[in-house]
Amino acid sequence: ENVWRAIDAEFTLLSSTQVAATLGAKSSNRSYASDQRAARRILGVRRLNSYLYPGFQFDRATGTVKPAIPELLRAARSVTALYEERERGGG
Repeated sequence: ENVWRAIDAEFTLLSSTQVAATLGAKSSNRSYASDQRAARRILGVRRLNSYLYPGFQFDRATGTVKPAIPELLRAARSVTALYEERERGGG
């Protein structure tokens, strides 16, 4: 919990509507951020009954996701898949 408070204090944890506004989406509803999260373009953190999005992944000056974020999410997914395969005895 303290880690998330520190991230919020330093970078802000944005709501889905704030993400849409930050990225200049035409729709300010939650579906934009949810779609981006599902496509593994941004990182979302489940907090209570919703997702919040660490502000460090956005370039607010340009209204874009920092290019490293999708790459890091792909790398994390690959490592997770490899670890899970090894746990099942397949690697």
